[in-house]
Amino acid sequence: CGASAPDHLHFQAGSAEFLPLTREYGGILAGSGAAVVDAPDVRVTAVSRGYLRSFIALESDRREGLERAFAGVLEVFASLQPGEEEPLVNILSLHAGGKWRVNVFPRAKHRPSMFFAEGDAKILLSPAAVDLGGVLITPLEHDFAKMSEALIREMFDEICLSAELFGRLVEGIETRLSGNPG
Repeated sequence: CGASAPDHLHFQAGSAEFLPLTREYGGILAGSGAAVVDAPDVRVTAVSRGYLRSFIALESDRREGLERAFAGVLEVFASLQPGEEEPLVNILSLHAGGKWRVNVFPRAKHRPSMFFAEGDAKILLSPAAVDLGGVLITPLEHDFAKMSEALIREMFDEICLSAELFGRLVEGIETRLSGNPG
């Protein structure tokens, strides 16, 4: 869904190699990932430890397993966001070498506070899937000039789930997909 623009849903296609997430994927999982479910038809990994933005990675060569896991992830996340019409997520996916990879970025909110700030504090940055994949899009040159590591960290800290809520999401996914009662 358009988690950064809640009034629309859209799909985009492009070169997966454009995104740092794609190029660095193996290292990200090795350094910041923790296996949640490792079943014959799907592998689910939670990425958060030491990584700038948390996400759930689903991998499978079987459509049915992937669909079941994806539905379970969305169902658990929806239960953690009462009052939302649909779960606030951005999704990046690809299919290569006979295998699907779906990365689900659960979000705490649509836009960071800098988007709504006044004067020089305002930065027109409304991160969406490409930004979560590692390429920040700043349409205004003066906003690009303001970017710093600290500002980017602050923005992702605001829009991504807290460590506590992400932990609850991961626990719920593990329970839901492993078939164990809560």
